[in-house]
Amino acid sequence: MDIDRLKTAWRKQPLEGSASRSLDEMMKEVRDRAARFNWRVTKRDLIDTVACLAIVGIVGPYFWRAPQVLEKVGAAVVMAGAVWIIVRLSVIRSRHRRLPVDATAREFCANEMKRLDEQMHLISTAAISGAGP
Repeated sequence: MDIDRLKTAWRKQPLEGSASRSLDEMMKEVRDRAARFNWRVTKRDLIDTVACLAIVGIVGPYFWRAPQVLEKVGAAVVMAGAVWIIVRLSVIRSRHRRLPVDATAREFCANEMKRLDEQMHLISTAAISGAGP
């Protein structure tokens, strides 16, 4: 069977499922799913920020009481890492612009794709020893 016959047969198939719905219905579903995903990201960022603040709160006093210079350096590195995570999450959050409700499907999808790319990059850089995705 040649490729042209396959293309023709594929094009003649009846449309099913989401293709039979209106653009408004599909966009509503996409917006709803994106909103649920964004809420999960917001919750994760909040949990990460609280954890980082707890780390700074726990390690901070140890930094001042540590008798050895190497212990102070270790505590400072841990606290700097926690602060870096908070800053990084804040920068990524501030980069994401909210679109008006009447944004076109193309604008909405481009904005969400950018947001997903940023989240994938964030997750990939947070992987410890290759244990992440």
